[in-house]
Amino acid sequence: DVRSRSIYHYRGISAMRLYLSPARHAPGSNMGVDGRDERTRMDILAGKVAERIRIIAPCIEIKTNKTLTLRGAIKQSNVWGADVHIALHSNALGGGAKGIEAWIYPGNIRMEMLARLIMLSISELTGIPARKATPSRWGKWTDTKRDGWQDGPYLIEVNDTKADSILCECYFHDNREDLQAFESRIDEAAELIAAGIAEFMIGRY
Repeated sequence: DVRSRSIYHYRGISAMRLYLSPARHAPGSNMGVDGRDERTRMDILAGKVAERIRIIAPCIEIKTNKTLTLRGAIKQSNVWGADVHIALHSNALGGGAKGIEAWIYPGNIRMEMLARLIMLSISELTGIPARKATPSRWGKWTDTKRDGWQDGPYLIEVNDTKADSILCECYFHDNREDLQAFESRIDEAAELIAAGIAEFMIGRY
């Protein structure tokens, strides 16, 4: 299990492996106030993050899912042997909520550190409030959040991936202020996400 070893473990001379997994909701679902769906927005963000990492940290191998189902992405990440798995999402809660959230595997301090770095960097850039990095719980499905915890199969991308993993909800796409704050600076946000990942995986580039 990758979680049991140091993130600085290398396979001989081969590169570290990053799996970027943008949201795989059905096209036309999870619509934002800008009229675009979550899948489209996160495909764009993942592409920008990957492009930046290839420039600043070419030693990191990157695989990005654009066609597989969620289960397919998890399987591909595990079979490929990803060291870090980052799922990129935007959030929704009736238009009244805002902020950046992240979910991590319970007890994974390394991913909590990276999640906080990403959230605080984006918050400082955009003014979107950073909420918290929360452990994904094993348990029955519920439709509600309680005390910042969320149960259910939606978080299999945190629980079932072998790599160190984060599911990051970058902003609320049903909140116009949140969405505009992020999308207006998406290139800079992608650069911050990429820089955080690169620094975490291989040290300062």
